[in-house]
Amino acid sequence: MAVIILIFSWIFLLLNILSILIMIFFEKKDIRSIQSWILMFLLLPPGFSLYVYFIFGRGPKLNKRKIEARNFRVFNEIQNILNIKDYSEIPQDENIDTSILRFNLLHNKSAITECNDVKIFNTAYEKFEELISDLKNAKHTIHILYYIIKNDTIGNLLINTLTEKVKEGVNVRLIYDDVGCICVPKKMFDKLKEAGGEVYPFFPSYLKFINLNLNYRNHRKIVVIDGKIGYVGGVNIGDEYMSLHKRLTPWKDCHLKIIGESVNFLQLQFFQDLAYVSNHKIETEENFREKYFPKSNVTKKTYTQIVASGPDSKNYENIKSSYLRMLYNAKKEIFIQTPYLGLDESFLSALITTAQYGIKVRIMLPTIYDKRIVYRVTSSYINQLLEAGIEVYLYKGFIHSKVIVMDDDVSSVGTANFNIRSFSLNFEVNAFITDKSINSQLKEIFYNDIKNCTKVDEDYEKNKSLFIKIEECLSRLFTPLF
Repeated sequence: MAVIILIFSWIFLLLNILSILIMIFFEKKDIRSIQSWILMFLLLPPGFSLYVYFIFGRGPKLNKRKIEARNFRVFNEIQNILNIKDYSEIPQDENIDTSILRFNLLHNKSAITECNDVKIFNTAYEKFEELISDLKNAKHTIHILYYIIKNDTIGNLLINTLTEKVKEGVNVRLIYDDVGCICVPKKMFDKLKEAGGEVYPFFPSYLKFINLNLNYRNHRKIVVIDGKIGYVGGVNIGDEYMSLHKRLTPWKDCHLKIIGESVNFLQLQFFQDLAYVSNHKIETEENFREKYFPKSNVTKKTYTQIVASGPDSKNYENIKSSYLRMLYNAKKEIFIQTPYLGLDESFLSALITTAQYGIKVRIMLPTIYDKRIVYRVTSSYINQLLEAGIEVYLYKGFIHSKVIVMDDDVSSVGTANFNIRSFSLNFEVNAFITDKSINSQLKEIFYNDIKNCTKVDEDYEKNKSLFIKIEECLSRLFTPLF
């Protein structure tokens, strides 16, 4: 028996070494990520560490040819319809900062849309109330993509509403992330499918809790109604987002409703994800443009760009790049609201150097956490931020907003958190807006939220227990894995 155990130990050790070599020579992971994985191999039992690596680290297991074919087919078909060149003109307006518009156009290939009406939801309740109303008024198509759809009151209200719309003759297509909904019974969607609605899991698990794409999640939240109304932001579908969770309350979030030209590009992103999860060639449908890309009659000027990122694109850190550009282009101030900080050296350096350059940087984080180890990573950065002169506020509740505001002109609201997972692993989508009115509203929300915050001072680090400091140190070692 001892000989057998020894043989298996040597086999697993060799496999661990092989995995490390794969990381170094084939996957070409970031050096900090490699270091974290090596540490994990040392700490976890042989065999189990290999399993964890192949589930969480060896990916993404994406069909590159399928993705490239999907993007080429869908994007080029829609490009012919929308005439993307019409959305490539940088406004000549001396009264606004167009630097982020230019960067997103040139670096991220994100269309510049001018005519949009953007509404900010500061609570999930406001968002759900208006979303359900808009869904009930849908005439021909409803497209929905969510990371999480809970089997609770608001989740069932959504499914029931969609089911009724299908019975009325509206085409309903719903995509959900299978990992995000891993604890949700799939029979929840049966009534919608039986009525004729289309329901697709993203990266489906073939065995419960076993998914080779577990580490790569579609974290996007997109709703497009009749090709005219779009929703994007941080709010998933669930009662907890309305502060109904016993512990995570009050819950602070931010979401957008957009009517106008930018809805076309939320629709485009939905179609690209739909093409990946189904074989339905939606672009061949009759009256395709009229149904899905109707001409907008909005005249209000709010420059808006839809920026998507994820491991399915060549420049997979698009949103991170735009966040960094906002930090480096700031002239006066930066406001950030986020539930998580899990920063690589480039982003941490950008925050610190921006503050040291004399820019006022304010970051708002939650006091209550939803994931302990991730929160310890977040809190481990606070002292470094304070030493750089960054103001840190702890919201007396849970913050789920993903918001960054630069000076008077540029802001971003979307699904991407300020951590490595969102930057490098998840499929994300944000709206970047260049508009003084939207910036003013978001800053007003931030200042109002400060009233429910504790401003962190030098006593924060002093008052930490030894146990918490140890937790932070250990958690921080694995930041690249989150």
